[in-house]
Amino acid sequence: MAINWDAFGALAEGLGAIAVILSVLYLATQIRSQTREARLSATRELSAESRRVLELIALDQEYSQIYQAGIYDYEGLPDNDRMRVSYMFRSFLLIAEQQYLHTQHGSIDAIYLESSERVYLEFLKSPGLQQFWQMSKHAFSDDFKAYIDTLVAEAKTMEFNSTFHRELKEGAAEPTKS
Repeated sequence: MAINWDAFGALAEGLGAIAVILSVLYLATQIRSQTREARLSATRELSAESRRVLELIALDQEYSQIYQAGIYDYEGLPDNDRMRVSYMFRSFLLIAEQQYLHTQHGSIDAIYLESSERVYLEFLKSPGLQQFWQMSKHAFSDDFKAYIDTLVAEAKTMEFNSTFHRELKEGAAEPTKS
């Protein structure tokens, strides 16, 4: 029985083509998986940075009092308190700018972006943050400034209601300060 080398060569070429196609499909799957993991990693990192800034405010009573005063009236704070609030606000906005950069490159999870934007709107509704932004926005990139300016314009149409401030009910006594 004679071997038909032409048929054998065609079969080998066909198997080689299938192997190449399977390799390309495998690589595409790996790249997709790595891209998804990179997005999740960026999301985790940004979330951790945000938590660190918020923990500074939440875990230190003096810091939280200065923060609360700053969200109402940044410009009216004493110099030292205004400097401390500036660092808080700037830290948060630098994290937001980093997230904006990740978003522009498609390397952040869309669900995280959506919820973060809601948090930004809440943050930007505060009169003190709006004062800070007007005085300090020159330090940020032009694209990010335009993005935040758009959010500030939207936030200004919303009512500012801080979760840190309780409205007194009619007839209620003023809370005591510790």
